[in-house]
Amino acid sequence: MKPTPEADREASVRRSPLLARYGAALDRESAREILARRLDAAADAEEARVTAEQRAADEADRAKDEARRAKEDAAASARRDKERAAAERAADQAAERSRRRTAPTSRSTRRDKTVVEEVLGSSVGKTLLREVVRGIFGTARRR
Repeated sequence: MKPTPEADREASVRRSPLLARYGAALDRESAREILARRLDAAADAEEARVTAEQRAADEADRAKDEARRAKEDAAASARRDKERAAAERAADQAAERSRRRTAPTSRSTRRDKTVVEEVLGSSVGKTLLREVVRGIFGTARRR
């Protein structure tokens, strides 16, 4: 047995009473194909939604990291400024202490005077010294 020739098959289809109803192909797509396409579209939409959510979460994490880094940088800058100010204050205080040590005060010069200097510096000491010198050199006052 061999296949029916194409011309015989077409003649048989043209003579059929069902040609009017089923002769023209209206829609060659099956219900299974339609449902599969809908499922694919839904899966693609879900994947796009998940991707968008992941991207938004990544952006939020990146923004948090940048904010944290900016806060840490600001804190480090403030800490460096405080340390610099503290170092300047310490240097100023050290310079002030050094200046106080080298500059003589009136109290320290009074302490440095010996007993002899204090006696000779007083009015009684000056009078006594003058009279002793006059007596030695013979220039006593004549009355």
